[in-house]
Amino acid sequence: MSKYPQGKYDRHPLSVPGPFYVEDEQCVNCFGPRDHAPDLIGFFEETPDLKGCSHCYVKKQPATGEEMERMMQALFASFCSGLRYCGADPAILERLTRDGQASRCDELSDDLDVHDTRRGSLRV
Repeated sequence: MSKYPQGKYDRHPLSVPGPFYVEDEQCVNCFGPRDHAPDLIGFFEETPDLKGCSHCYVKKQPATGEEMERMMQALFASFCSGLRYCGADPAILERLTRDGQASRCDELSDDLDVHDTRRGSLRV
């Protein structure tokens, strides 16, 4: 079981429950995740009077191998690392580590000896 079953960071309120989530206030509107997995990643577009509040979110957790592959591609495409994984599936943890994306996994990020430059610097 994951140390962070709900996520290490606050998830966007529209993100559905499950191991993949988008960190609240972390989206920079890059559209990368949505372009790779439009069936899994939604985009909330705020009205013009609330500039900067548009945000992607996980609208559906992957349920098939094909959906999982699209979600992984979406995670890799997230410019600001706002799309995260808080689960403990060994195969997913191994892939994230192998592909150099361990910092996007809540379960692994505590063990990394890296300075997380995105904290505070890319918030919009």
